[in-house]
Amino acid sequence: MKTIIFADAHGNELKPLTDGSCKALLPVAGKPVIAHTLEILYRAGIREATVLAGPNRELLDSYLAGGTPWGMQLDIQPRTGLMESVGNTHAEDGLLMVRGDELADLDLDSIIRKMRDQGRNVMVKTVHGSTVAVWMHCSAEVDDTLENNLHLALPENGSNNLDSLQAYHRANMDVMRGSYRHLTPAGIELSYGIWSEPGATLSKDCVKSGNIFVGTASHAHENVTITGDAVISERVLIDRQARLADTVILPNTYVGAFTDLTNSIVRGNLLIRVDTGVVTEIGDKHILADITPVNRDSKRRHSLGKRLISACKTCA
Repeated sequence: MKTIIFADAHGNELKPLTDGSCKALLPVAGKPVIAHTLEILYRAGIREATVLAGPNRELLDSYLAGGTPWGMQLDIQPRTGLMESVGNTHAEDGLLMVRGDELADLDLDSIIRKMRDQGRNVMVKTVHGSTVAVWMHCSAEVDDTLENNLHLALPENGSNNLDSLQAYHRANMDVMRGSYRHLTPAGIELSYGIWSEPGATLSKDCVKSGNIFVGTASHAHENVTITGDAVISERVLIDRQARLADTVILPNTYVGAFTDLTNSIVRGNLLIRVDTGVVTEIGDKHILADITPVNRDSKRRHSLGKRLISACKTCA
């Protein structure tokens, strides 16, 4: 089966999170959105696919590494190559098109079996003699043109098209709460509700309630308090007496001592309140700070990051 993954969405509706990146690479529960799609494809026995990218093709190419991390072979092409990719389809089993910049909780293996065994037209459309199955959000009405065939209905509770900052926050919380059967956090579940990657440090005593993910090289002071679901991405430092509830912290972020984060998305020194949609740039580095080591003032920020790591570990 020829498989095409669409990863061309700019993600303007998710700014400032997509500044310098793209929607497909935004992490959800520790994995970029497209990684969730690839895992579902792999479980369905799919080992080769063409990824159609937008302006951030180089970033996608670098992250996907040809598909090797997933045991797949991925060919990255510009979005303009859609018709060529479809035209080169000769597989008897047809053409499967999926989105790599939205979340869909599907048992794809079961769906493919139904397509083959029952010949049903559920999420299926024939184009030039090939079967097309699509994960998209729109009406169930299917038009005869290929472009319109990219819109087929999914159950509301089984998908998230990440069309707002609120939707992005909800996707993270839903994955952490186990709301999706086929989408899981990154890392391993060390104890019930606590997922961790190598090099992460978080005391179980910090977690009073909720489901938690902690990414690689992240460290939380032993006196941090977490009272709701939280996603702590890679390279995050959380200082003493900080409090988290229903919050997503993106990579390379320092959370200062006594900082209280509730129902929020944080990236560096940017604070996004999900309930209001207000984006605030925090100027006080004792509250929030960007500790990304590579940017215009990389030496200064790298030094700041090392000092904060040292301070956190000393206090712990």
